Amino acid sequence: MVPDTFWMDIFGSKHTGFCSEFNTFLASKLKERRSRWSFKKWLSDPKSKSAHLFVFIWLLLFAMTGGFIFYNTNVLNDFWTEAEKNKFRVGYEKTLKQFEYIPQPKIISTNLKIDLFPSKDLMK
Repeated sequence: MVPDTFWMDIFGSKHTGFCSEFNTFLASKLKERRSRWSFKKWLSDPKSKSAHLFVFIWLLLFAMTGGFIFYNTNVLNDFWTEAEKNKFRVGYEKTLKQFEYIPQPKIISTNLKIDLFPSKDLMK
């Protein structure tokens, strides 16, 4: 199973993210041609076809990962700001404040009959 923070780590982490890979690539290209580097010349240079492919794939993955994160955090799930979270918590506490000192039910005793089957990883 993928951990909850996997996509966030890929998208924005300094160590494993797309940004660091792209920055490393860009820095190496700029260092080689630091005097008069231009994007137009780089695009038309036939020697840079593999670099063009790398940049295209990187931008595509970056956009897809960002879209995936946005879709999951804002479309599928409600995204609450800190102010909204605090407002919900305050309302929750105000609603239940009246029950603060009322005696709560307690478990006095239980009677369980359980059959364990460790070889089958089962209980009945």
